[in-house]
Amino acid sequence: MISSYRTTAIAPATLTSRSRKFSRGRREPALARFAFFFFWCLIFTIPWENLIVIPNLGTVAHLVGYLALGIGLLAVIDRGRLNRTTGSFLLIAAFAFWRCLSFLWTAAPEATLIEIQTIIQMVAMVWLLHQLAFSRKRLLAVMQAYVLGTLVSAFDTIHQYLIGGNPAYQSRFTATGFDPNELALMLVLSFPLSLYLASSTRRQLLVWLYRVQLMLAAAAVFLTASRGPVLAASGLLLFLPAVFFRSGEKQKAALVAVAVIGAAVVLSLVPAASWKRLGTIGTQVESGTFNDRTIIWEAGLGVFRQNPIIGVGAGAFSAVVHNSTGISYVAHNTFLSILVEQGLIGFSLFLALLIYSIRSCLYMPRYERALWLAMLMTMSIGIFSLTWEYRKPIWLIFGLISLQVCVAERSPKAARARRRLSFRINSVQAPADVIAKEHT
Repeated sequence: MISSYRTTAIAPATLTSRSRKFSRGRREPALARFAFFFFWCLIFTIPWENLIVIPNLGTVAHLVGYLALGIGLLAVIDRGRLNRTTGSFLLIAAFAFWRCLSFLWTAAPEATLIEIQTIIQMVAMVWLLHQLAFSRKRLLAVMQAYVLGTLVSAFDTIHQYLIGGNPAYQSRFTATGFDPNELALMLVLSFPLSLYLASSTRRQLLVWLYRVQLMLAAAAVFLTASRGPVLAASGLLLFLPAVFFRSGEKQKAALVAVAVIGAAVVLSLVPAASWKRLGTIGTQVESGTFNDRTIIWEAGLGVFRQNPIIGVGAGAFSAVVHNSTGISYVAHNTFLSILVEQGLIGFSLFLALLIYSIRSCLYMPRYERALWLAMLMTMSIGIFSLTWEYRKPIWLIFGLISLQVCVAERSPKAARARRRLSFRINSVQAPADVIAKEHT
């Protein structure tokens, strides 16, 4: 089993077996339900947060996030204990600590201060996830919030195209306030989640809502004409066999129908210019520069060689690359961005988090294992051409994987497995005790 640790209770109390059973059946306090509602709203706003920007505050997700954190803290204090987490949360916290510590040697103090505020918010979000969504029902609700949120940005992307809104560039369309590449990856990450949710509920209305979301999100992805996220969608291939294996004949027929209808919608909606750009994926992979990204990467590697251990400071990539290229580029590669800004130490922490998450997936039930491995593969391919270490979806995925481990360990199936293991150990120890008594 994945090793995990139990956090210290705020107000520990000894419970009898009867009181434990009573506490499990007791209705959850209204404050806890209220806190989870705001956290659900926070996750719901992530895929469309740039649509609404509040002056002097930022995106709508910032406002909802502050409310969720404040009410969540009150709910935890009222509950009197902390829910357990896994080792991945420790790695997230360690990565965030090193990112904050880089302020001591950063080449761009103002940019680093912004990154420090952002990474603290990401850690708070993952912590709240463990404290407020510590059940399978809540886990599915968080996944649902993200999927439903992508419907808003997908609708707006299609709307911008239909009304003849100004394309981002090169006949590419996106939701208001979004970079087409970042929006496309947010939508692609919803594909495995939507398929999983559709197969995890018996409510047909929800099932078809998830299927419609798949079609609309796919159309929006192709309208962005973003090549990296389209490549990242190949991670879905890790999950599709598991979905078909789990589905009945009617569900399989429905999935095929959704695929056919979705393809028809995409072909009829997406303009030729978008297909032309997407058609250059093979050329770019073999011999292209991905819109001059390779030039940026070479400049970044040059900076890394000069500061290999501790890096140049969080958020300082643009400032230091400007000295060699004359233009303030972002890395357009999350792995390179972390390597340059946080050095080998920060990169090792991020790599350890990724490996730990993969290892955690291997101990999950088969269906969940396929889901989260597909999510990690999709994310890893997608962030290879984007600077995403400060974006919420990447930390939400790590948090959901960690939470899935905790939920699985609390399940009745896991409890029965632990009892069987305990019985086997006691059965082996009992004869040994008898033999020891005979020899005395």
